[in-house]
Amino acid sequence: LQINDLLTLRDRLIESRKSLKQPIKEFLDAGFKDTAKLIESRCSGTLKALDKEIEQIEKELDKLINKDSNLKKLYSLATSVPGIGKITALTLLYFTNEFNLFTNANQLACYCGVAPFGHTSGTSVRGKPRVSSFANKRLKRLLHLVAMTTISCDKQMGQYYQRKVGEGKNRMLVINAIRNKIIHRLCAVIKRGTPYQLGYQTI
Repeated sequence: LQINDLLTLRDRLIESRKSLKQPIKEFLDAGFKDTAKLIESRCSGTLKALDKEIEQIEKELDKLINKDSNLKKLYSLATSVPGIGKITALTLLYFTNEFNLFTNANQLACYCGVAPFGHTSGTSVRGKPRVSSFANKRLKRLLHLVAMTTISCDKQMGQYYQRKVGEGKNRMLVINAIRNKIIHRLCAVIKRGTPYQLGYQTI
């Protein structure tokens, strides 16, 4: 609960920082450099304070991780999966009650809103597969960021993405497939109790 409270507060601080920076960017993009500079100077103190608070929350999260041996182990396993960082790992640990609420990867994928469902009528499939609207939006958003990072930093996932898009597959469907694969990688790592290593999961 403490971890979730800190993560929620961190999200709010980041949104506040973003809302302050947005008009600066908009004026710069419009060519009003003097106005952008003026706004930035007026907001600089607040932005620095927000950055300091976010940094402090990160340190508090580290302390909580190190205080609990089981949490520390699960966190280490989760972050061994390419693309999964501190915030995603801790959010997953909170919502899955340290991966005890779901018995397999498919259940977790459904909960995160990344498992595709086909529209069916009788024995015929009608329409493109869609993900469930009854999903944890917070985890789904984080997994999208993880997928985008993984496409860039993981050669295997990057090749898979390029191949599927090259075959004419819808870009968002391919990204969702990657989110699904990340969940399966994660659950395999947690089940084995050993860090992720390239080659355990094939695409």
